[in-house]
Order: sequence, then structure tokens, then C-alpha cells
Amino acid sequence: MTMQFVMCARAVKKGVFIAEPSPSLFLLVPAGERPAPIHAVKKTDQWFKKLLIAATWGKDSRNGGLDRGDLLVFVHGYNNDQEIVMDRHAQLKRDLSTVGFKGEILSFDAANSHNKWL
Repeated sequence: MTMQFVMCARAVKKGVFIAEPSPSLFLLVPAGERPAPIHAVKKTDQWFKKLLIAATWGKDSRNGGLDRGDLLVFVHGYNNDQEIVMDRHAQLKRDLSTVGFKGEILSFDAANSHNKWL
């Protein structure tokens, strides 16, 4: 099953994300699903390790055979709901793979801050 990597800075209320800011959660979201609090990974070091593995696509012959990979971080625009963010995530993945991108995409999803973060 393909997983989508998401950092989500939305608050949780009654088991769902709401449009209020909160400390980031690190999510592994199954392809085709919308982010939900149940997708949060409790041990962030495991999430980062999975992200690193997913982004690594080969060995770098220029640097002694060290791992080589790519990571694109997608920070959505102002006032987008999660459905739009994840649709764009999937579209980026499809479009970039057709032009040879072999790395991973990480989406950052944040709620409208209403100036609470400034």
C-alpha cells in the first residue's frame, strides 16, 4: 500500500482535524484517503526513517556509493482544506513521476492561523 507523508499542524476535536492551529503531527496517510488523527505516527523517529527510505532511490557514484534520493516539500497555499491539499499531493506525485522524479513528496498541512502564529 502506498503511503503519503504529511505533517499536519491542525488541532484535533472529537477525533477529526479542525481548522485551528496546533503542534504538528506526523502522518502516514494511505493513498486515496484524507488525513485523519488515526494516521498519526507516535514515534516520530520511525516516521522520519520511513520518509528517508521512501525518498532514497539509489546510490551516488560521485560520493563513494552513499545513498541518494530526493524530497519535495509541498507547503499548500492559504486557506485550503485537506481534500485540496491531498488532491494536489497526488497530482504532484503523478506529474513528477512522469518526468522521472524518483523521490518522495512531503505535504505540510496547516490550518488558517487567524494571526495566532504571528
